[in-house]
Amino acid sequence: MGIAVALWIAVPLAAIHLLVRRRRAVLVFQVLIDAMLLVLPVRVLLSGAHLGPGFAGGEAWGAPVTISGSAEQSDLPLQFAVWWEEVRRLVASGEPPWISDRIGGGTPLFAHGQSGLPFPLQAPVWALGAERGTDVMAVWKLELAALGTFLLLRRLRLRSAAAATGALTYAFGLYTLSWLVVPLAWVVAATPWVWWTLIGCLRGRKAEAAGLALLLGALAGWSVHPESAAFLWMAIAVSGTVLAWLDGVPAGGTAKPVTLDLHEPFRTMLRTFSLEPVDLSPGEHTLILEYKGARDGIARPEVGLDFVWVQKLVERP
Repeated sequence: MGIAVALWIAVPLAAIHLLVRRRRAVLVFQVLIDAMLLVLPVRVLLSGAHLGPGFAGGEAWGAPVTISGSAEQSDLPLQFAVWWEEVRRLVASGEPPWISDRIGGGTPLFAHGQSGLPFPLQAPVWALGAERGTDVMAVWKLELAALGTFLLLRRLRLRSAAAATGALTYAFGLYTLSWLVVPLAWVVAATPWVWWTLIGCLRGRKAEAAGLALLLGALAGWSVHPESAAFLWMAIAVSGTVLAWLDGVPAGGTAKPVTLDLHEPFRTMLRTFSLEPVDLSPGEHTLILEYKGARDGIARPEVGLDFVWVQKLVERP
């Protein structure tokens, strides 16, 4: 790890220490994050390796020795890193960073993993190159995921020890580490901050409402990883109670409408429900979901239906 990489890591961490120095619980937790960062990514960087797909002591597609992530994430060295380096080459030579003048009217190759507008947190790639920039961004993602989760759990009135345990488990767990080196991890790191600002928004705090809009807009508008960002949007939007009607009568063959509570106290990408068996005649049928309100503190959501799975009930002798 060179001096430049060390500064890109140390300076933001020092700034966070200064910002939270008067909040003892947060400062103590930040020291715990520092220790985890030192044990995991920084230790690897000090050994001379890079953070990328692969395994300890292994070669990944001709690149320097890497560790972290899944060995199947070939899109990082074969696609993303290639785009990033091409953008740096084009800009350095005074040329616009287009893929091609004939593709999409000149689709920009800005370095955030997906093609689109430049993503500010991708700055280490511009300054240091794809490999060293990925090293820095990996540390940033872990820091944001851990600190955001801790603040979220504290806002939910968990004790500091419980909040710290949950935050470290989330940020340094296998899921986050396995996706750490690819753009999807930005969404993972931003998720607790989205929920933290959402709670503040529901409590009438205008600054946090603006922060929520900015954060969600950055995730989707900048397309850090649009597929995962879309799931996060849906997780926030879909929460409440609806009634199910089939062909104008209560679904499931009951006398009263079926009440479906879509609220979940945790992040989930999928909410499902099933109905009691009904007799369906050939032809078209209409399934209606009627919104009936939500729990206190939940704004009116937009309720949508992803797909309907119709199973044929086969009687066996």
